Amino acid sequence: MTKIGFESEGRKFKPHLTIGRVRDYKNIQQVNDTFIAYNFPTVEFNVQNIFLMKSELTPKGAIYSVQNSVKLS
Repeated sequence: MTKIGFESEGRKFKPHLTIGRVRDYKNIQQVNDTFIAYNFPTVEFNVQNIFLMKSELTPKGAIYSVQNSVKLS
């Protein structure tokens, strides 16, 4: 990302997908158990674009903004 102008953070990059956020950790074990036990269906889809998103966590919730995008052929 530094090649296209993003500043290096100095920590190892860990690519990930955010599936959800938990605000209150009181019942985190129940959330974890439910997630693991859920039988997610197999889903197939075509990807037309990839978006690099920035999320800023605020007291009112996350604010998302597109930082860059790539259209796939």
